[in-house]
Amino acid sequence: MEKKKEYPTNMFPVKKMVKIPVYSTLRYEDGKLVGDIERYVDTPIEWLQDDIKRKEH
Repeated sequence: MEKKKEYPTNMFPVKKMVKIPVYSTLRYEDGKLVGDIERYVDTPIEWLQDDIKRKEH
């Protein structure tokens, strides 16, 4: 009987973390999208790159 893998197979290495703003009360004013920054979230920079540039494992 074959043993199942016990780890995720869609992981990739994280090289750098960046802070992304989380906005609340987004609105459209004078042709611009504006909002209040609620907090920041740490995000791997690889999530922000195009799928073509990302090296999937």
